[in-house]
Amino acid sequence: MAKLRIFQQGVPVTEKDLDTSQTYVIGRGSQCDIVLDHPEVSRQHTKIRHDGQNWIAEVLSRFGRIIVHGTPVESVSLSHGAVFYIPPFEIRMEETATSGLSQTIPIQATNQSAAEFSDKTKVAEVSLKSALFRLDATGEPVEEITLGAGVIEAGRSRSCPIQLKEEAASRKHFTILFDGSQFILQDQNGSLPTLVNGSPISTHVLQTGDEISVGLDRFRFELVNPEFENLPAVIEDVSEKTEPHVLKMTPEQVPAIYQHAPPVSYEESPYGRQKPHSKKNTFRIAILALAVVAGIGYVFKGQEPQQTQTRVPAGQGAVAVATYEKLSEQDKKLIEDTYNLAQSLYTSGKYELAAIELEKLLKIYPKHKKALELQSFSQQALERKRELDDIERRDKEQAELQSRINATLDSCERLYRGGRHGEVEGCVSQISDLDPENERAQELNAMAQQAMEQIALTNEQRAAASRRRQQAKSAFEVGKKAFNEKRYPAAISQFQKVIQTPFADSEGMKAKSKLGIQAAKERMQEQSGQLVREGKGHLDNKDYKNAISKFKKALTMFPNNGDASILLEKAQKDSNVELKNLYAESVLEENLGNIDSAKRKWKTILDSGLVDSEYYRKAKSKLGKYER
Repeated sequence: MAKLRIFQQGVPVTEKDLDTSQTYVIGRGSQCDIVLDHPEVSRQHTKIRHDGQNWIAEVLSRFGRIIVHGTPVESVSLSHGAVFYIPPFEIRMEETATSGLSQTIPIQATNQSAAEFSDKTKVAEVSLKSALFRLDATGEPVEEITLGAGVIEAGRSRSCPIQLKEEAASRKHFTILFDGSQFILQDQNGSLPTLVNGSPISTHVLQTGDEISVGLDRFRFELVNPEFENLPAVIEDVSEKTEPHVLKMTPEQVPAIYQHAPPVSYEESPYGRQKPHSKKNTFRIAILALAVVAGIGYVFKGQEPQQTQTRVPAGQGAVAVATYEKLSEQDKKLIEDTYNLAQSLYTSGKYELAAIELEKLLKIYPKHKKALELQSFSQQALERKRELDDIERRDKEQAELQSRINATLDSCERLYRGGRHGEVEGCVSQISDLDPENERAQELNAMAQQAMEQIALTNEQRAAASRRRQQAKSAFEVGKKAFNEKRYPAAISQFQKVIQTPFADSEGMKAKSKLGIQAAKERMQEQSGQLVREGKGHLDNKDYKNAISKFKKALTMFPNNGDASILLEKAQKDSNVELKNLYAESVLEENLGNIDSAKRKWKTILDSGLVDSEYYRKAKSKLGKYER
């Protein structure tokens, strides 16, 4: 593993261990991996990355620089002993020994017969590692990504260790940080949300079995036992031999990510008390969970990545002073040059760059009146520029909209002139959403209707009109029959055919069809309400499968049923919580080698019939792996 050591005037400032799978940013910004708090350092000054063979340092800032042997360069290849400068800092590259997170963990496992639980414990060694599994469309793992210390980035950028294939994903979409005891997932505020188990997150502590998705990209986080297939079905009792190595942990020492209490005797919900858990099973799960927690705590103890503080020592960074006279000549020269540069940028219309330079100046001397005045002018100019940009954008959008309308109308007019009068009405209808009062569209439509009436006088047109009228009448009768039989969606479909069919409507069938559609929608709304009431009854009895089915039918019948939407979400959430807890228990049993117990839990998940649940798919995948 490589290490960067940073000095200022020969005094050590900070150091940073480097991982080849990560990219590091050096700058004075608080979000940088290595923070150098000095006004001559840009907010994001330099990037350090590994290209597969060598470490590379590259300039990020437009005004930044790297000095090698007294010469400014854009990038430099680093090896052991290499030295480069980001004034006033000296940075050295050193090679160090490597280390990893995977380690053998002594844990306590319970020994329980079929009849009763015994307090006697047995000790085994389990090797766990943290990994992210890339999943295909069916939820099957297709790639394993081992997670290490520090921050790992995921995105479309080729520099990211976790590559995202989703085109709408950001170049750096989310990060995974190991803070010494847990892995923390953090969304980087892209346009596409990062989902964990189907819900958008900003920050989330990962737990084994969590599924991460960004668009079409899907991953599953797990603590993996590489030697799982070789574990014996019954662990040999070696407690007397290994007792000195069993890790004793107090609750305060257990990492927060693993502090999951076992199920209590009863669970409360808004719909009453659930069936009590078996105390024997609850006790067994508690012992197993604490055993794994103890083992994982043993791994992370001693493996905690170094949290390097990358701050410049007091007195060596930017200073704020009471009077100008107390500043050094170097600072005075820097203030003068920075102000002149900011003034030049302002007069040339580069207000954002001027504001950046003024911010640097005011960090050194906050009472600089001209700088404060110029900063105010820059901010006002930026606001005016944004207002003008908004006006220009709106004008451009309006012009583009008018251009689209005119192009559509030109197309409709060509249809009219080409004698395709029957298509003009459909063409003109495209304008209604954009400009409902467009006079040209209305005039063109009236001309087309008049032309159609004249053409309809011919025998051929009259025959065609008669056929359309007969089709409309047939659809109207079918719609009435469907309405009387309470098949309202079918009735609406037939009535819409009547309305959309062009024919001479002397009997007012189109008006009747509109009334039929309105009446059918009202009946559907009533049926939807009845389905919601039936679904509530199933939900009260925790019959999630039938409850979800009723709520979905209610929404199909009447999509605007707000009660159905809310109750469907609740039923899916409640069922997901039950299945998630059961799946977590099954994964725990699997990792401990209790395959039969894990299988029973997976089958219980499948018996729920909630095929749309992600845990249903996970359980089916897990069970399929052992039944092949």
